[in-house]
Amino acid sequence: MVYIALIALILGIISGQFIFSAQYHGLLGTIADYLLYLLMFSVGISVGMNETIIQKIRGYNLCILLIPIGVTIGSVFGGFVCGLIFDMRAVDSLSIGAAMGWYSLSGVMLEALSSAQIGTIAFLSSLM
Repeated sequence: MVYIALIALILGIISGQFIFSAQYHGLLGTIADYLLYLLMFSVGISVGMNETIIQKIRGYNLCILLIPIGVTIGSVFGGFVCGLIFDMRAVDSLSIGAAMGWYSLSGVMLEALSSAQIGTIAFLSSLM
């Protein structure tokens, strides 16, 4: 799966350099947004259709939240520390750290909110 994503990235870079002009940037962003909405909708459908997941979540107590909370804190803190090392704005490094594997969403979102450079860093850090 990672190889397919890397190949798609490389093909996209080549296409951006040689096929598409800058005038398509807004259109591609809009298409990417709608595809991401469709992806999140399909994930919601998958979770909703799986009764065992919902039952297991209901059966656990609040301790189940310790793992995702710990991962979130560690990822955001790691992003902050890396931002200090590489002399980045705190808001950018914290945003990249908070992306946590959402390569399909974080790059597009942070490009729109900050810059193409921050979006690319978020995408690559989430992908790897």
